[in-house]
Amino acid sequence: MSRVLRGATILAITALVAKIIGVLYRIPLTNIVGSGGIGLYQMIFPLYVLLLTISSGGLPVAISKVVASRIAVGDEIGAKRVLKLSIISLTSIGFVLALTLFFLRDVIARLQGNDMASLGYMAIAPAIVFVCIIASFRGYFQGRQNMLPSSISQLTEQIIKAGVGIGLAYWLLPRGIEFAVFGALLGVSISEVVTAFILWMQYLYDNKKNMHLKNSSNIGAIISSSQKSRTIIKEIYLIAIPVTLGSLVMPLMGLIDSIIVINLLTNAGTTTATATSYYGILTGPVGTLLNMPTVITLSFAIALLPKISESITKKQNPEKYISQCLKWCIILSFVATAFLAVFASPILSLLYRGGLTADELTLATNLLILGSVSVIFVSILQVATAVLQGAGKPHRPAINLAVGAIFKVVLTIILLPHIGVFGAIIATVVCYAITCLLDVLAMRKIVPLNLNIKKTLLVPLLATATFIAIAIILKLLLAPHVNQILALIISIIIATTVFFAILIVLKALTKEELSLLSAFKKTKPYS
Repeated sequence: MSRVLRGATILAITALVAKIIGVLYRIPLTNIVGSGGIGLYQMIFPLYVLLLTISSGGLPVAISKVVASRIAVGDEIGAKRVLKLSIISLTSIGFVLALTLFFLRDVIARLQGNDMASLGYMAIAPAIVFVCIIASFRGYFQGRQNMLPSSISQLTEQIIKAGVGIGLAYWLLPRGIEFAVFGALLGVSISEVVTAFILWMQYLYDNKKNMHLKNSSNIGAIISSSQKSRTIIKEIYLIAIPVTLGSLVMPLMGLIDSIIVINLLTNAGTTTATATSYYGILTGPVGTLLNMPTVITLSFAIALLPKISESITKKQNPEKYISQCLKWCIILSFVATAFLAVFASPILSLLYRGGLTADELTLATNLLILGSVSVIFVSILQVATAVLQGAGKPHRPAINLAVGAIFKVVLTIILLPHIGVFGAIIATVVCYAITCLLDVLAMRKIVPLNLNIKKTLLVPLLATATFIAIAIILKLLLAPHVNQILALIISIIIATTVFFAILIVLKALTKEELSLLSAFKKTKPYS
């Protein structure tokens, strides 16, 4: 469990830093291009992410699982063959999709309701090819339970994207908003090229460092190393295809949102520019903040997956790892939801007051409060999804997410004409709630978890309610006397301290779980 926590923590810290960089990047970008420009930027990303998912979405999970099974029997050569074959097959797919996006960019932009998006698609198309390479390397390293390369590459990706993207956006702004967005998106492509190169160098370095390792004489390792390339690719894609189909649901929903939200708002009497701004607020500032907490819980899920696969290969019981990861994710998601709901207004004001008007900040605040509860559902379903994938049931999360997506689309179409953009955020919360419920029910059929309801749910709920009460009281007391930033910092520190104090005093966090964190610090770094 210490190893799982170490991997999760490495991923969580670096992914959180990367996400913070992403948030900070959106602040000057929003201030440069405005809500209309960020709406244009966000219009392009859903299709881009959809194509990335088609080309490489399920591969990190599949490669991680297949590599972990090879390593479990000492088959170093087989693990490296998995990586090489993945890169070859993925790059071919990515190249075809990149060309398709490039040549159909005008048609896609018109379908979304804003022709200005065409230029952005041209800038981001090359990134698809290099993300395929990145996905292969990350899956390989994660399968070896070495989370450091993935973490470093995430940071590199975000830093280059932010620096180059903002610089190009500012430089091209005099030529128009669409050229500024083009520059920001070109920064994404450049960041993927550099990140792919860094991961390749890390792979070569590890190979050189571990040249003394020889392939095991284990019968399983010999059989694995002698497998034909076609057999290995088949093994990878039998896992990757169901995972990819499940991963496609969210980008597909994002793409549908980019079409129906703007078009429905326009049909209801909103101008195209205003509808694009609303969409930009929903998916830009609000969406970014909602995604930040789930980066931590996703890190637990990613670190848990190879451990589950290894446990199943060795016929061990992974219940201990699953229960404790699930408990940590619930606790973290509760405090994150409370944080976003209570501090929505000051956070958005501090971050985006240079790029959003007062009315737009009010809209963003209300959207963030409504959407904050989705963090809980997403956090739980991430762990459940990892369990199902590690247990050889990758199709189940895909089916469950598809069911939730259907509800989302239907609710968006019904609610949007009546309550505006709020209908889209409500539909998203409902989607995650339904998916979470279905995933947990499916997970319990595989692993009979014996969770302590009091320590896992009731005490964290009490701590969350206390957090909200203290935060609101402190906001009211401090607001007239100290500046906004200081009041925010003091309120967060005191409310969070009380939250975890309640968990410890009421023994929701046991000595064993706290000792795991100490053991984590003493574990050796990954090779």
